[in-house]
Formats: sequence, structure tokens, C-alpha cells
Amino acid sequence: MVVSLFFLFSFGRWFGMAYDSHDPAIAMRRWLRWAWVLVLVAVLVRFSGSVPDHLDIDWGSVSRIPVQANGRVQPMDTVARNALLFIHGKQSLGDQEAMPWLMTVMADAQTADTLPHFVVYHSQLHSFLGLPNASKHRMSFQRIEPYYQRLIELAEQFRSIEVPLRDAFQQAVIRLDDQMQLYIRLKNTLQLETGTQLSPEIATALRDRLAYFSVAEGVAELVPAYRASDGDGVTRIAHAHRASLVSRVTLESVLNRSMVFYQALVWYSLVMIMILGSYRIGWMAQGIFVTTAWAFGLHSVGLLCRMVIENRPPVTNLYSSAVFVGWGVLALALSIGPRIQSSANRSIVLFFSLVINFLTLIIAHHLSIQGDTLEMLQAVLDTNFWLSTHVVIMTLGYSAMLLAGFLGMYYVVRRLVDHSFEKQSADLVRLTLIIVMVGLSLSSVGTILGGIWADQSWGRFWGWDPKENGALLVVLWGAIILHARLAGWIKNRGLMVLAIAGNSVVAFSWFGVNMLGIGLHAYGFMNKSMGWLIGFYLVNGFFMYLGLLPKRFLK
Repeated sequence: MVVSLFFLFSFGRWFGMAYDSHDPAIAMRRWLRWAWVLVLVAVLVRFSGSVPDHLDIDWGSVSRIPVQANGRVQPMDTVARNALLFIHGKQSLGDQEAMPWLMTVMADAQTADTLPHFVVYHSQLHSFLGLPNASKHRMSFQRIEPYYQRLIELAEQFRSIEVPLRDAFQQAVIRLDDQMQLYIRLKNTLQLETGTQLSPEIATALRDRLAYFSVAEGVAELVPAYRASDGDGVTRIAHAHRASLVSRVTLESVLNRSMVFYQALVWYSLVMIMILGSYRIGWMAQGIFVTTAWAFGLHSVGLLCRMVIENRPPVTNLYSSAVFVGWGVLALALSIGPRIQSSANRSIVLFFSLVINFLTLIIAHHLSIQGDTLEMLQAVLDTNFWLSTHVVIMTLGYSAMLLAGFLGMYYVVRRLVDHSFEKQSADLVRLTLIIVMVGLSLSSVGTILGGIWADQSWGRFWGWDPKENGALLVVLWGAIILHARLAGWIKNRGLMVLAIAGNSVVAFSWFGVNMLGIGLHAYGFMNKSMGWLIGFYLVNGFFMYLGLLPKRFLK
């Protein structure tokens, strides 16, 4: 927070009103200078604000209590956030943050049962719950409970259907049943059963296992303390059981509470606004550079923290791949930026790298709703060497190809509005070709390494698995662009149109094959977002259509 305030002070001073002028251009620049400062103030208020706690509980200590969930030790704060995100779709319920919400569920079920946790949008499911007019999307456990037994029966019936064949209603029923089951488990988490005294022989034989129960009993004391509105008691118990300041559990709790990826997303948005407002880097170059470096630093710190917590390379699942693809795009843009002669092209590359970063962080947020983003790895993925080589290199290949594709989108739009641009675009086209070559090189190396990994894991280098085919498509498409250019089959416009098509190829390799639910890579199956993926294909197709318009339509 101190660093943010210092940055705000320095930034605001640098953009201070130096002089008065009746020149509209100067007035606009002066207005933009203070607009950035106002945006910064809004950002700081967003991250510094908090809801008062009437019990005066040290929620930071409570959140650092280590628990075993989903096969790994994690802070209680992670359990709270993931559970609320899965049940409610957000990491807060109104003004109540995730950790106080979890304590309410565990310690005050009567109140928790009346809160609108569950979000139901499907109209047929509304009718099933007695709300035919779909007048209310958010429902409480108390509202759904009379229909719960019937919901369980339907969910069990629908689970017998193969996942790719389930319709929207069946998926909605199963998801609501999963949400209800999770909620019920949370209500009973700290309700320990007491039994008769064990015989000395059994107590001796189970001595190591019973040691865990003493810890669980201590943590379970949170419930009566919270019920009694004893904030000091809750804090005292949390202090006794919280993780060490230097533990991974504490680091994960800090990462959760700091929301560095969300902050990075906001700062990336600010930089995009600054670039659009300045038209060219020009007089705002210093501010743009500092803000970009700040946002990229936050993004990098978040990735580094995840690596330390997991003791893994940066990409281990779809969520982390979305976070890393955006980071890779900006890293590529920053690395080639100093080598770009034209300041206009530098700003274009930076802007679209930020656009991709913004979109991938949005994708990552929606992927986080599916569950724990630091989940235990599948057995076949449990190898840091191949995760740090094949997976990272392939992901960076995606980054390069996406950047080339978005530059292609800019080209076709600029060509429509500026008839002289096509003659002046040689540098941008050459830059795009270089980026395609980088993406092709990375994808080729990554695909070969993936084959070696497959040979070690499954006993064959190549088996025409859907995920393997998706990776091969990226390589082939990059090779098609390069060879068509070298052979003279395509000129500037053709290269940029093919680069746009590369976006769809990457999207299919990245997400599309995961929706098929078949093959040896089916552990990454996802049955949602098909509509968004098709929409992305249509957007790319529209830009390709614009790029293919003949010159007579530009007059």
C-alpha cells in the first residue's frame, strides 16, 4: 500500500498541470493527465477499502490456519474462497468476505441457511424449484432444501450420461447438486463427534493418528467461540494454530488476499487507456513505461508465488496456462520493443500485448470458478522437468502466435480506415512475420519434446491424440505462413489474414481439444465455454473477411 501511494504521488506530480492554455489539444492532454490520477485513486480505494468487523477478529490469522483439502495442505482462506467461488460465483457474498462467510456456515448454520448462496439461471431448473417466472436467480439453502431429495435423484440419473452428451439442464442439475453437497460438508466440517474412551491397546496402536485429532479439536474450538461472539477467543485460537510466517500456507494466504492478478488486470487496463489517450507514445512514454513495469511486476510476483507454493513450474493446469500465456505475450513485447525502430509500431505491439493479457486474465478468472487453481497434479503430469520444458515452451508458442494474430486484426482494420496504410505497413508486416517465426520455433521444439515425454509415459512418440494433433496444427499453420510468404504466394495482406487465422488454430489447440473429452489427454477435459470458443472463431472469421475485401471496397 505504501508503495502504491508513493507511486500515485510521483505519477500525479509528473502529470501536474504545468500551464494554462486555450489550445484544445493542450487542454485535452491536461485533462488526460488528471484523468489517470483519478483512475489511480479509484484503484487504491478499491484495494484499501474493507468492511468493518463487529467482532474485531484477526481474520488474517484465521485465514492462515492450515487444513487438508483436495489432497494438499492449504490455508483455510483458500478453502473459503474456492468454496464461495464454486457455490456463489464470487469470492464475496455481498459485503461479507470469504473467510467470515465460511465461519458463518460452520458455526451459525441457522443464519447461513437463509443467505442467498446459490445462483440458478436455468429456466427449467427454476420451474423445478417452484419459481416458474425465473424471478429470482440467487437462492438460499432453506429455499432449495424441500426439493433436495428430488434433486439428488435427478443428479444421480444424469451422472450416468456421458459428460459430452449432457444437455444444459442436466449440467445445471448436477452442478447445483455438487454445490449443495459442498455446502453441507462445510457446515459439518468442524462438528467433531465424541466417543467412548479407547482401550489402552488401541490408543497405543493409533498413537500417531490420534495426534491429529488433538489438533482438530483445538481448531474446532473456533465454532463455539464464534457462536458466543467471542472475537478475542477466535483470534486467540487462530494465533495458536496459524501457519508459520515463512510457510507456503502463509504465502498462499497472502497471495489470496493481495489479489495480485486482479490488480495487474486493473493496471493493464490503465496502460491501455493511457496509450489510447496519448495516440502515440510521445509525451506519455515515461508514465506508460512505469505503469507497464509495475503491472508486469505484479503479474510476475503472482506467478513466482504460485511456483513456490506448488514447487512446480508456472504452468500446471488450464488456469495457470491462461495466466502464463498473457505474461508470455507481454514478455515478448517488452523484449522486442527496444529493437523496433518505429515508435508507432512499438505502441501498437505494446497495446495489443496488453489486450491479450487483459483477456487471458479474464479467462483465468472464469477458469478459477471450477475449483482449486493449485490442485494436485494428475499422476501423468507429476514431473517438473517436462512441465518446465515441453509445457512452458508450448505455452510461449501460443503467446507468440496470438500476438501475431492480434497485430493482423489491427492491420485489417487500419487498412479499412486509412487507405494509405497498406503502402506504409511493411515494417509492421515484417515484425509480424518475425513473431510468427518465434511462435513456430517454440511450438516445433515444444511438440518434439512432448513426443519424447509421451514416449516415456505411454511407450509411443506419436499416437494422433487430439491434443497432439492440436499442437501439430499450430506448427503446420506457422509453417504454412512462412513458406507461403517465402514462395511469394501471399503478400502483406495475405500474411496478416493468415496470422489472424492462427488465433483460431491456437484456441483449438489450447481449449478446443479439451472439450472433446477423448484421448490420453482427457484429464484436461472441460465441457463449458463452447459458446465463447465459437464466438472467438466467428470474430476471427469476421476480421479475416475484412482483410480479404478487395481494394475497390476501400474507396
